[in-house]
Amino acid sequence: MNPSDPQGELLPVTPPEGEPSADAAAEEAEYLSDELHRTRALLQMTLVALLVLTAGIGLFLFKSKRMARDQANELRLRVAPIHTEFRQSKEPAVRRFVAALQQFAETNRNFQPVLERYRPYLSGYFTGPARPTPVPPILPPAGEITTGPK
Repeated sequence: MNPSDPQGELLPVTPPEGEPSADAAAEEAEYLSDELHRTRALLQMTLVALLVLTAGIGLFLFKSKRMARDQANELRLRVAPIHTEFRQSKEPAVRRFVAALQQFAETNRNFQPVLERYRPYLSGYFTGPARPTPVPPILPPAGEITTGPK
């Protein structure tokens, strides 16, 4: 490979010898014109198909949104009486029950871990802050007792 010749072993590009005939140029121009018209037609068909697809997706999303909104409204109408009944009759009973459990846990420390296990689920019904359960100190195994840092 010759460093002065960057193309290396490739054949050098030589311009064509002579001008193309008028008939060949006319055929070439007609061929390119036909290709341009076909490409434009293909692009137009693609854009129309894209427009139809976009309209179909938009219609589907609109219909789905309307159907979901109608279902939510229907569900809201069915749930409202149940929610009102819970707020008026059952919620005070649950609050009284949880308060009784808290009082029981204050007198019986063995029950405190059971109450703490359900604290995340009943957090809205507890009357006071969470009491930390005492953690027993961790003792090293026998024979490894140290008196302080070295």
